[in-house]
Amino acid sequence: MKQILFSLFGFLFSLHLVGQLENQIFQDSSFYSIHKKNRLGLEFSPFFRNNEYFEASQDGQTYIGYQLQGLAFVKISEKAELHLGALATQNYGSHNGFSKVNPIASLQYHHKSATFIAGTLKGASHHQLIEPLYQIERNYTDRNENGFQYINQGENYFMDAWIDWEENTNRDIARLESFTVGLNLNHRYQLSNKTLPADQGSRTSNLSPNIQLLYKHSGPSNGASSLPLRTVVNSAIGMEYRFTVNNLLKWKVSSYLLDYRDLSISPSLSFLDGFGHYHNVQFSPNKKWDFMLNYWEGTEWQSSIGGAIYQAVNPFDRRFPTRKKSLLFARVHYHQMLNEKLMIDIRFDPYYDLNLNVLEPSYSLHLRYIGLFL
Repeated sequence: MKQILFSLFGFLFSLHLVGQLENQIFQDSSFYSIHKKNRLGLEFSPFFRNNEYFEASQDGQTYIGYQLQGLAFVKISEKAELHLGALATQNYGSHNGFSKVNPIASLQYHHKSATFIAGTLKGASHHQLIEPLYQIERNYTDRNENGFQYINQGENYFMDAWIDWEENTNRDIARLESFTVGLNLNHRYQLSNKTLPADQGSRTSNLSPNIQLLYKHSGPSNGASSLPLRTVVNSAIGMEYRFTVNNLLKWKVSSYLLDYRDLSISPSLSFLDGFGHYHNVQFSPNKKWDFMLNYWEGTEWQSSIGGAIYQAVNPFDRRFPTRKKSLLFARVHYHQMLNEKLMIDIRFDPYYDLNLNVLEPSYSLHLRYIGLFL
């Protein structure tokens, strides 16, 4: 079976077809664009995701509820803005008001293609990390990030460097200080650009090397917690090939090599180090549909905020680690702008465990309304 899979991916590469998922539904870019005047913004995002997992290292779970975000965009100068508001999450079945409310205060300075952010970050799926490094369910549970961030994005390049301060502590608090430092570097090189007759449009192919890095540290820092210091590093290096027709993505193929290291003074995780490789093929017949094959093989892989299904150890039950995992995903995604303010996203994401011979489904529905006023 594995030989067939490797032959399939080799065949696709030989055809020059080519990865993180298309996650526009989680990327409220209109909130973070440069505003010409003071404005108010409102986002309402109902979500439903059901992971019917029984054999995976990620526990099966249903996420259902909505997120409500209100923001005031205060124009300070031609290049500086202040974003003030709140993000509220309501999980259905929770009867004590909002499940979580996070304040938002973000100072943003724009210069040419760069943006510097202090306060609430342009985080979560905006970091554009692959799933083994970033768990998609965090868009429901841990979307709000706070710290400092530098973003430089142009037509052919993307850089995102940030620090997310997750937990603080002092001598009177029995918890660890915790923060995550991240880096994503991507540069796109154009391989071909053909202008065809008027009725056929244009065809373009691009190749993009990509480096992704996460440094997660948890430590006492004079706090009252007796838990040990922990430092975990996850990294990925990969290449992505895109083929577009009339500026619409048709094929995308990518491959990544990943590395994990536990650099703690007194390691306490199940494995000290690990590695993996992650391969993706996507075909998009139009701007509404995506069809994908994803293959993951990891050995002793662990990640601080990565997808639990890829990991060798269940984050909630470490008693039965799986040293080696081989997973095949066959995904179908539908996404459409119903109008200029409302978007729908439907996903079917089953996976097959090649070692356990187990097939398990996951499916989700997302809606997102974003309105800007004044």
